[in-house]
Amino acid sequence: MEMSNHKLTPLDKRIIEGANRITIYEIQNDFNIDKVIGIDPGTTNLGVCIISGASCFVYQCKIPRYKEMLDRANNVQSLLNSILPQNLDGYCAVIEGASYAKNYRQVELAEIRAVVILLLNKYNIKAQIMPPKTIRKIAWGNGNIVNPYGKEFPNDCIAALGCALAASTI
Repeated sequence: MEMSNHKLTPLDKRIIEGANRITIYEIQNDFNIDKVIGIDPGTTNLGVCIISGASCFVYQCKIPRYKEMLDRANNVQSLLNSILPQNLDGYCAVIEGASYAKNYRQVELAEIRAVVILLLNKYNIKAQIMPPKTIRKIAWGNGNIVNPYGKEFPNDCIAALGCALAASTI
């Protein structure tokens, strides 16, 4: 997918919900896809991309690292409920799976993935967990391209965008 045609616009929108800090970015949507959600799970940075109609918004969520699993689960569920659209009919989603070459808090990430997929299932959203390289191959045409925007756009946000683009294939 040719990325140079897409304009990135960081919106001057920062939302504080509880201990969470959310920055919203808008991307020019000429992807020709609709009703997709991409989620890059994280223990302190969670990326969410929602493409619907002519709009494409990416949310960079800075979340506290709670010690207890139930606190992490409740926080992520509450956060996603505040971001996801009201009407979720016809949406599908991809959640980034484990990067087995990396050893970054994989147990906590697995817990967050479980919370996310159960929440999406609750709303009857067709969702899949895909490996990062598969997502990047679908989104950018090459599984080794991590961030085609470079430093202009945070990695967790670009991963969420890649997940949303991959969701258009399920």
